[in-house]
Amino acid sequence: MKKINHSRYILSVIVLSCCCVNIQAQTDTAWVLKFKRNGSAFNPGKDDYQPGKKGFYLYENCIYDIVLKNDMVYNAGIVKIKKDSIVFTTHINRQTAVMYREVFDTLTVSPVAIKKIRLLGDRIMGLYSNIHLRNYSFEFIIDTLAKRMVADTLTDTIYSIRYLIKPYITLQGIDPLYEPIDTLKSKSIIQDEVIPTVIAKQDTILYQRNFIWFLPFNANKVNGISLGVHTGNINGKKIQVNGININADVGSMFIAMFSAFHFFDAANVKVLSDTLSTDGKISINGLGISGGGIMYGKKLNGLFINGGICESNTANGIFISGGFNHFQSVKGISVGGIRNTAVKCTGLQIGLINSCKYLKGLQIGLWNVNSKRKMPLINWGT
Repeated sequence: MKKINHSRYILSVIVLSCCCVNIQAQTDTAWVLKFKRNGSAFNPGKDDYQPGKKGFYLYENCIYDIVLKNDMVYNAGIVKIKKDSIVFTTHINRQTAVMYREVFDTLTVSPVAIKKIRLLGDRIMGLYSNIHLRNYSFEFIIDTLAKRMVADTLTDTIYSIRYLIKPYITLQGIDPLYEPIDTLKSKSIIQDEVIPTVIAKQDTILYQRNFIWFLPFNANKVNGISLGVHTGNINGKKIQVNGININADVGSMFIAMFSAFHFFDAANVKVLSDTLSTDGKISINGLGISGGGIMYGKKLNGLFINGGICESNTANGIFISGGFNHFQSVKGISVGGIRNTAVKCTGLQIGLINSCKYLKGLQIGLWNVNSKRKMPLINWGT
């Protein structure tokens, strides 16, 4: 009978056991990335996702405005923190990339390649604060759980669209970005990723008014004429006007006057985000006349005449403002007595200063800027 080598058998069992323990440990751990301001003591807390203090963690499933040392700017969706690198998407989602005729892709970079993180401070005026990472040291730490924000969804019952809420890190903290997932009628929107099962929050329609209604008193939809002192809803809910909107909007005039101190800020298209926000609350189809102007617009269609300012996520038609126009996406004619700003414009901008990151049309003014060139008097984009 062959003699069994017990020492070799025992050694094999020990090695196999160690491998199993190692595999189990790998499945129960994750990497986190910590940035610490040089010369400061960092004590993590509930807002340790927020850059700009004594230190912060980079959270997965969050949108950051990241600028690399080669000056490339990304609305980076952090996908994964690895033991020595960061994986992020080049756009907030696939739909945004298609909108700008670009490729939706992922990048893997070392923290050394990041120059700064921009924090949006004022969406209307396009103002950012910059956190330069040259003032920070970084460290990869192995932990039991990843630093990751939880996803949620919201259903807009007025337009029958379900959104995935993605956390966008700004100067004020977390600003939700709403990515369309599907409609309640059909699955017509291409999904970019597997959506986790969550309980959807509902926007309940409060009141629908016909003929004439006075704002900002409770109403979610006005069919006819809306009159009042402020274009909006007194409870902060979304509102849609189909017809004619005539309001004083005195508060918007003060915002327009304050914006005059940032006259040249919008001439730099690099500060404009690639992400088209969808967090506006006001939708108007028809004619809008406002003393101060429309703010927090979601979708404006028609002719709009404003004394001070007009801003909206999307805009289609003719927009004439005594001070400023600021749109995420506009199709038509935008006339600003002082300035026009847009992330995406298809049509015509007329003002003292015109800036648009992605322009298909003309700019006429004292100074005109788009992603391709800067020119006085007249500029164009295709």
